[in-house]
Amino acid sequence: MPLEPIHLKVVDRCAVLTIEAIAAALPSARFRGAVGHHLQQALGDENVGAIAIIGHAGALDFGLDPERDIAATANPGWLPALLLGPKLVVTAAAGAIGGRGLSILCLGDLILTTSDATFQCGPPALASAAGYAVGWTLAARIGMSRAWELTLTSRRIGAAQALEIRLASRLVPLCDLETATLQAAAELAHQQPGAGRTKELLRAATPPSALNGYIQAESRGLMELWNAGSSGDIANDT
Repeated sequence: MPLEPIHLKVVDRCAVLTIEAIAAALPSARFRGAVGHHLQQALGDENVGAIAIIGHAGALDFGLDPERDIAATANPGWLPALLLGPKLVVTAAAGAIGGRGLSILCLGDLILTTSDATFQCGPPALASAAGYAVGWTLAARIGMSRAWELTLTSRRIGAAQALEIRLASRLVPLCDLETATLQAAAELAHQQPGAGRTKELLRAATPPSALNGYIQAESRGLMELWNAGSSGDIANDT
């Protein structure tokens, strides 16, 4: 039986969400619905101490194209629990990573990637279409100045620079990416509850109200893009 484009399994106290390459072709609403459904499952499972999100090559490359179904991409209610809660998140991807895919990668507390990976934000006019609080997560990782520069220029950067500016936590060989991601997530899961308390402490500088305010602003941007698209001001995918 073939695997679903986006599927979840629980191994050794880790919830492993795998995004296959074919998932990039899914309509926006279906893609986000599947990701959200599985992450809610993982967040609600008291036996899960860490979450691994693995995007296979090409799975997280959404480039500079506007998304379909922008109205369905309003930020989900589980985002604060994932970003501020005690469950550790490890994300990993190889190859080209762009737009919505970069938003998913930035959900990680640790980000693993390969030496051939490239990273690109969406263009300024469509930046909020990526969703998943990417402005907040990107600035938290690399600083506001660098986040501004990458977003405003849509410049694609390589893995070495991503590691230098701390967008990536670690580079691993492509053949070892999945194994290294699962190992990192398992190590964090078995350090619970201490690791979770450390995450909450490090995130304490950003109160939930600040993150919620950002999410609301981003959701308004998504709706404005939808309204602009409905009036013909932006092009939708076909």
